Amino acid sequence: MLSQIEKNLIGVEVLAIKDITYGDNIVPNNMIGKIVEFERASGDPIIEWDNGVKGFVVLALHAILLKHKF
Repeated sequence: MLSQIEKNLIGVEVLAIKDITYGDNIVPNNMIGKIVEFERASGDPIIEWDNGVKGFVVLALHAILLKHKF
């Protein structure tokens, strides 16, 4: 079950602040993505990036929020 904060973060845009590698796929620095869900075990947000790559990130380490709707 998602918390109210997690529910509010679904759809929020994020900016990659460094290159992120998901296996053979790379999300370059400065790419935009959106939070689409949260990983159950860790609670980390799963991002769908503009290049079609989807994977989880650690906010503040890999990406920052661009907009919020609290």
